[in-house]
Amino acid sequence: FGTCRSGVPITFVGLGRMDLTGIQREIGLDRLEQKMVMQNDAFIDLARREGLRRSSPEECVVAHGGVFVIDCDGFGRRHLGEVRIFKRCAAALKVLHPERQRKTFIVRAPRVFAVFWKIVRVFLDERIISKISILGVNDDLTPLVDEVGADYLPSLFGGGYDLKCSSLLTDPRLIDEGAFRRFEAGGAGGET
Repeated sequence: FGTCRSGVPITFVGLGRMDLTGIQREIGLDRLEQKMVMQNDAFIDLARREGLRRSSPEECVVAHGGVFVIDCDGFGRRHLGEVRIFKRCAAALKVLHPERQRKTFIVRAPRVFAVFWKIVRVFLDERIISKISILGVNDDLTPLVDEVGADYLPSLFGGGYDLKCSSLLTDPRLIDEGAFRRFEAGGAGGET
């Protein structure tokens, strides 16, 4: 999380490196859905705080919505098998997300993403779809830069922002079986 130049929240999601199958296996779909709802609520809380911060006794500023940047670097055929997981999460967000989204950029989308998109777009509300811009692997990121500002764009996209958890966007490893149990036991690195 952070904010873009207009002060609204911005969220970066590393879909291409995300292992939804591993997450579902480790914590279950109910917890994954709950996490997405809570993240959506946190997003609107950030917008509300930003509006309050920018407001004055003379003027009430409403920071409406936010920007999502979904990075598809690393997206491949294995993600096609995760459609059912995405469908479940999309159903939960269908009611919450359209009004909280100002714009979504799907960036570095490879050709195989087009197949995934044809399948999953039917699960999304039209209000969400109308706010999505898909930029392929070789496409110019100018629309994204124009929306958020170069200083607020992570360096891995050519911007000046140091994304503290950039490994979430760049780490190609899948989730090991039993990783969540080890984490709960206090050994995030695998030690118990």
